[in-house]
Amino acid sequence: MKYDVGEVFVPGQVWVTSRGGLWKILRYEYRNNEKFVLMRAGEEGRGRKQYRPWDKVDGWSIWIHADGTPTANCVANRESYK
Repeated sequence: MKYDVGEVFVPGQVWVTSRGGLWKILRYEYRNNEKFVLMRAGEEGRGRKQYRPWDKVDGWSIWIHADGTPTANCVANRESYK
């Protein structure tokens, strides 16, 4: 099944939470036959780690695409996240 951009987490992307936290998606992992993503806090992905179901993106927005291209939201607001 093919998903549109922003419907699921993809490794290499950076997402911003509804509360303003940045999380980098590192990789997919399977736990108890369910697909999760391993994500780390921060635009560089150097903060604490968290596992989240790969399709639970409610309230989250893409900040940087997997190919490294920033979104318009990122370009407009990047200074406030430094």
